[in-house]
Amino acid sequence: MKRILLMIGFLASFNAFAQTDSLKLTGYIKFTANNKYVFIYDLNSKKQYFQPINGKDFAFAFKKPCEMENKQIAIFLGPDSTKTYEEAKKIYAFLPKSYRMLIFENNTTINIADEIDSAQVRAGHLNIDLDDMNATIRNKKYLEFFSAHPDATIAITFLKVLLKLRGHRMFNERVDYEKCFSSLSNTLQQSSEGKELKILVYGK
Repeated sequence: MKRILLMIGFLASFNAFAQTDSLKLTGYIKFTANNKYVFIYDLNSKKQYFQPINGKDFAFAFKKPCEMENKQIAIFLGPDSTKTYEEAKKIYAFLPKSYRMLIFENNTTINIADEIDSAQVRAGHLNIDLDDMNATIRNKKYLEFFSAHPDATIAITFLKVLLKLRGHRMFNERVDYEKCFSSLSNTLQQSSEGKELKILVYGK
């Protein structure tokens, strides 16, 4: 499961901008402990941004157009402004992840009630698709995911990753790749990425 999550890496100034001209992310932290900063890490550009925690609240605002919009990011906490994503993603045995993956949709809100990896994200359909995909990695009901998300762009990336793992000695789940692909909408199948994926699935 960790291998799949690691391979899904796909797919600031902090001035206050007008709502129509900015990409915003706000949140609430129930227990801050010794944390004083919230960090955003852009998985595409590898850039990192941070904001101080104000009481129990935090907020980010980025001027549009922003390269992070509708892209995958990681969010994590730290006691000072020097913490890095590499430090946050270190996984210790029997402990939950100290970061949360999400899609940066406009006006995203995050409620961190306990551990950050289980934080509640309120945004749009892209984050719903991402959370459903992560649930699928755990429950291994792959065909159900593709049948339920025929138009989700993340489905193409997900199926590509599953195909890369095909035959790997650490990946022994049974996946009907052809049925998963045929569950995608005609629009996705006929897209440039969909056509490339079809070759990977059928070998022609």
